[in-house]
Amino acid sequence: MKLREAFHPYLFAIYAVIGVFQINANDIPPSQIIRPMLTLIAITAVVNYLGFIYFKNIHRAALITSLLIFWGLYFGHVYRFASNFQVFENIPGHRTIALVLWTIIIGSFALPGVWRAFKNPSLLTKSLNVTSAAVLIIPVVVLSLVVRETAIQKTIMEQSQSQLDIKISPGSSNDPDIYYIIVDAYGRQDTLSKYYDCDNSALVNYLDSKGFYVAKNSQSNYMMTHLSLASSLNFEYLNDLENHFENSANRGPYSYMIDHNSLRDYLSVKGYQFVNIESIAMFARLRDADIYLSPSSSPFNELELLLLTTSVADKFIETLFPEVPLLNYETHRRLLKFQFDALANSVDIEGKKFVFTHIWAPHPPFVFDENGNPIDSNRPYSGNDSNAFWGGNEEYISGYIGETTYINAQIRNTVNVILERSKTPPIIIIQGDHGPGLYTSFINVEETCFEDRFSILNAYYFPDGDYSDLSADITPVNSFRAVLNKYFDASLEQLENKYYYVTWLQPYQYVDVTGKTNQQCDIP
Repeated sequence: MKLREAFHPYLFAIYAVIGVFQINANDIPPSQIIRPMLTLIAITAVVNYLGFIYFKNIHRAALITSLLIFWGLYFGHVYRFASNFQVFENIPGHRTIALVLWTIIIGSFALPGVWRAFKNPSLLTKSLNVTSAAVLIIPVVVLSLVVRETAIQKTIMEQSQSQLDIKISPGSSNDPDIYYIIVDAYGRQDTLSKYYDCDNSALVNYLDSKGFYVAKNSQSNYMMTHLSLASSLNFEYLNDLENHFENSANRGPYSYMIDHNSLRDYLSVKGYQFVNIESIAMFARLRDADIYLSPSSSPFNELELLLLTTSVADKFIETLFPEVPLLNYETHRRLLKFQFDALANSVDIEGKKFVFTHIWAPHPPFVFDENGNPIDSNRPYSGNDSNAFWGGNEEYISGYIGETTYINAQIRNTVNVILERSKTPPIIIIQGDHGPGLYTSFINVEETCFEDRFSILNAYYFPDGDYSDLSADITPVNSFRAVLNKYFDASLEQLENKYYYVTWLQPYQYVDVTGKTNQQCDIP
């Protein structure tokens, strides 16, 4: 048998890349697969060849190479799966224990005595070849379908995305800067008090004192971030998408609408620069912005960072190379701090600008307490919310209250800087994309508390303090309709307030829950 005929190590390496991509296909372009896949194939070839030189045996070299791939690239997935079991989570030092056990299990197959037990090494190699090919079939098929679906969806979006007939007048050098600050899962004052015993009055009173208009009855039009941002940045409802993508679970069209949004296009004609501050959420990283602000100059793309995060080397990299933004609690903390600093510093960017950032807080995971001290969970990093949250109600409520208190302080500091240092009084919108998720189900509309999930913080600062065009129940779909009408004579009509629920796996099948979002829920 020639060296190239023992090909299972290469297929297991390819599977590691495609498997991670498959899980995150909604937010990562397929092109990001190429570099890590070629890199892993090259590393696999080198390791396999060195193994052959050392062992003088094609079959054993291939087995050792595959075992090293499993040990290095698959540990994170095994660890995350084990963490779903609370008995495992409660064991002190469970990650280290898991790594030791994983090393023993994988290493045992590499022992000389175990190798000698294989009476027919050629049959073993052929079996592993067949197994690696078989396990790769499903993700390869899924990948091909995703690539095809993404291409079709992009074409449909390019052809069908509506262009509003907006009156465009020449821009002025005195046009105000615009800041759009999304605080993820930030609920409304009254519902936070009702369902979480969270007193948010200090922030609301502060915003009132600074001349903001806080919409006391505001709710989000949609209960998931992708949908909420796609709607607010395009100031229109999304229901037409159901005609094209009714049975799809791919959120690519929403990401397309966030990136190629109508507000960005309109303001660019008016001479505005589009400034995007990096978010934990990949769909809110608009890297083609005129100015993209990031705390990291890492050479790795998003898929490569996910591969490193789920590898056995994650803690090693986290300790020795903290500048590499692996998806973990410390990176989350650094990015939150950076976002608020960048918001304040963006005041000094010359020229008119529209500054947009999506702040993943107070959405889980909760990484700061009320005093800004770090919270490190003993479980793997996860942004799961709602019925997928890793933890009980008590942990959610205490974590939410603590992080909300911290975020409030950062909002106050940032607003102070923006207002004090802006040469021309700016427009500022601070808005929740939806409410908290403790009483939300992403799979069952009947198990969702609409009042909790849809009620949001929604605060506006207009330079002249005239808020006569706003209402107490204004929703995000109308936010920029009001702004463009007031400051740019856009002549856009205000849309009727509507509210829609969707499930995680059917994000284009909209359930109209208008009329139910103000009903109090019976919470156990």
